[in-house]
Amino acid sequence: MSPLFILSAWLRGLIAVGLIALAVYAGREAYQRSLVIRDEPRTVNGQEVRQPVQRFEFRPGLNVPTALLATTVLIAFWQLGGGLWVSRLVLAKRRSAAASDAGDKAGQRGAPSDLTHRRRAWREHRQIHQPDGTQTCIQIDSAAGNDAPTLVFAHGWGADATEWNPIRARLSGQFRLIAYDAAGLGDTSRTPDRAYTLPRLADHLLGVLRETLPAGRRAVLIGHSIGSMTILEFARRHPAEFAARVAGVCLAHGTYTNPLRTMKGHSILTKIQKPLIEPLLYATIALSPLLWALNWLSYLNGSAHRSAHRSGFSGGETRDQLDFVAWYYTQASPAVTARGTLGMLHWDAADALPLVTRPALIVAGGRDTTTLPDASRHMNAVIAGSTLHELSPAKHFGLIEFDATFTDRLSEFAGAALGDAATAPAPVPPRDRPASAYPPGAQDARDRAGDGKLTPEGTPDRFRSDVRGDDA
Repeated sequence: MSPLFILSAWLRGLIAVGLIALAVYAGREAYQRSLVIRDEPRTVNGQEVRQPVQRFEFRPGLNVPTALLATTVLIAFWQLGGGLWVSRLVLAKRRSAAASDAGDKAGQRGAPSDLTHRRRAWREHRQIHQPDGTQTCIQIDSAAGNDAPTLVFAHGWGADATEWNPIRARLSGQFRLIAYDAAGLGDTSRTPDRAYTLPRLADHLLGVLRETLPAGRRAVLIGHSIGSMTILEFARRHPAEFAARVAGVCLAHGTYTNPLRTMKGHSILTKIQKPLIEPLLYATIALSPLLWALNWLSYLNGSAHRSAHRSGFSGGETRDQLDFVAWYYTQASPAVTARGTLGMLHWDAADALPLVTRPALIVAGGRDTTTLPDASRHMNAVIAGSTLHELSPAKHFGLIEFDATFTDRLSEFAGAALGDAATAPAPVPPRDRPASAYPPGAQDARDRAGDGKLTPEGTPDRFRSDVRGDDA
């Protein structure tokens, strides 16, 4: 999820609360305006007298009480599920996700997507104990056999291992598939000290590899968003383990630095990081139960779907795909997502890019505003032996909207990387360059099409020019 997810969640939630308050006010006014006072006969001390009595008499028609009551009913319908139904109907084009890519007919490109959050689709479930005390939940699909080439998946922030269900359904039978829930998400416990930094997540990835990979075996690591960042941090933090256990990496819709620097509007976002975004994240930690309730309202009234549609999809997603992503908004603890976001905002791994000494497939969304494709182009320029593939016109969830295309490309890459690992385990050598020409992470990109001059900090000019003075 985007670092701005917390801000948008608060806005969606506050709007929902405002609408509920409006419904309560309209209902109360409808009731008050339908009260009438009539003189009615009463018997008092044996005598019949007429006394004023207040009665509720609602008269439907073209009048103010009817309009107020209709407003109450419509808002209640919208907030309690009507918005969800309308949003899915209007925003998404097709009824079924059996054919998710344009022109991808069911059955032509492997199994259809599994767009559910079920865990029973994975054949094996494990809980492993990490050195810091975290209990990590691992899902394994070994339909292809325990000796089959292995792929290990790291999901995006705010999601869990079921994010890979659409990919699992298409690759099951070809590879041994391993996915795990990041700390504090899905069925993985929260860290004892409530720290969700990239180094901590990289340590957990190492624990997963040690648990699931036999000695001498390598795997291809696939990361989406923060999952890609975790892989880069793993390469920097554990270079020997990376060389011994990794045959290749796929970095999908990821970045190599503070995500605010590689988002649309980064010139403004980096300036408001300290005065606005970080205080809001700390407020979210303190008010986590409240925001969790607001997230459920956002899901029911469809605003979570509209947010996912704008930021994650290019407009060709199915209704099932849209609901699949929006559902995550209700599941993750706001305190966990806020703490993890704070960790991302104080992270930079430009110096880790040359340490990725295995073949790399870098997947970008051509219209991704959460992670601009220029970030992927820069990683492609710096990482030796890397290949860039742009899903167009994909946004941040292009790997789900265009899951068949993504899976085809991943399958081709993983097959080659794992085959090469068996016959030629030597790492990819770095590009030749004068030792003093650039500092770590600042490989000259001018020999790669589409990239411009790099600054001494090793970050493209268009991202660095707006973040001077940022200590992240």
